[in-house]
Amino acid sequence: MDTQNPYQGPARTESLTPTIGNTYEPRVFALEGRIGRLRYVAYYTASMLVIVPIAVIATVVGKIGGETPAVVLLGVGILAALVHMLALGVRRLNDLNRSGWLLLLMAIPLVNLLLSLYMFFAPGTTGGNNYGPEPTRNGNFVFIGALLMPILAVAMTLYAPSMKKGNAAAVQAEAATIQEAQAMESADAEPQMAEPAVSEPRMAEPAEAAAPAMAAPAYAAPAYESAPDVSEENSQTEDDSERSAYGR
Repeated sequence: MDTQNPYQGPARTESLTPTIGNTYEPRVFALEGRIGRLRYVAYYTASMLVIVPIAVIATVVGKIGGETPAVVLLGVGILAALVHMLALGVRRLNDLNRSGWLLLLMAIPLVNLLLSLYMFFAPGTTGGNNYGPEPTRNGNFVFIGALLMPILAVAMTLYAPSMKKGNAAAVQAEAATIQEAQAMESADAEPQMAEPAVSEPRMAEPAEAAAPAMAAPAYAAPAYESAPDVSEENSQTEDDSERSAYGR
């Protein structure tokens, strides 16, 4: 007669080992579940593409409602995309039967590169693992989304130089505008120079009559009369004497 041990635990009805053949359909925007390599690339691309319309909407809002609402909207969109990318990383590590805490290694230079390569190229666990059943086979949309990643990377690489030039030109134009505005403000702040008063031409004052110049007296040397020539007088006297003698 078989007696059952009263202290024996209940019989285990399921095995702790994951069953093979049990699959599930992953979703793009989810915080749990496993995803394979192609789904990781496709979903990552979808998360990046979601930022594009958010950036466009933020630009329109910035032109209409100001800079602050645009910055808030863009910040919320980038934050949501970042959370989704982190969730994708955790799901990919779970597919590799690894803990999602390994994503903290992304903060270490060079280690983050090795971890990214591991997540992009390492095959997931066949069948179920400690983090759930195996994902279903990849569909056509997964392949298309995975192909968009290299195309998007090449497009961004080719567009980056022209975008830098455009940003530099925009910065220069903005700086020139600011300098012009500052110059106008400084010109308005300076006191205006008083325009020279147009004075009527002054009439030339009549020249004062100059005092007649006193003619300087000519200090001419006094003319001294020459002394009479005695010889001539004597000769004249002799002539007169002779004439008087003959007259007699």
